[in-house]
Amino acid sequence: MIGKRLKKARELKEMTQQEVADETDIARTTLSKIENDIYEPSIEQLRKLIELYNVNANWLLDVGIKNDDN
Repeated sequence: MIGKRLKKARELKEMTQQEVADETDIARTTLSKIENDIYEPSIEQLRKLIELYNVNANWLLDVGIKNDDN
């Protein structure tokens, strides 16, 4: 679930995985695994991605108030 949301956030920023890798020092292959829910990101990786994408952690983790905009 996190991977799908991270991919959506990246695409909304119109960034490639390589651009994100360059900005965050997270390997592109690791980003791919995260986006495909093969690998769970560390807290530090999540922090970097949340800051870069400027997304709400609750939305990313699918916690808090539920609505139809999932």
